[in-house]
Amino acid sequence: MKEGDRLLIDTNDDGVGETPAALFYTGRISASSLAGAVNAAYRDKNFKRRGQQKLQANEAVFLQWQGRTYLTVNDPSLALQQIAICC
Repeated sequence: MKEGDRLLIDTNDDGVGETPAALFYTGRISASSLAGAVNAAYRDKNFKRRGQQKLQANEAVFLQWQGRTYLTVNDPSLALQQIAICC
């Protein structure tokens, strides 16, 4: 991806984009795998706030892992979705 590229977030596969209800930035995450980094971001979406704030359904989070920035979106179901997009 490069500046100016666009991304369609389509959580129900109907070809129409959905906008997450909220967007967060977790900062740099230390984890042994991308899946571990995404799990950590879902457990604590706001690193500036004390305690852990779980990512809710229809929320998105940017995270940094191993020098790259990822965007992950939790779809409208509360189940954890292990999908991350690197930019």
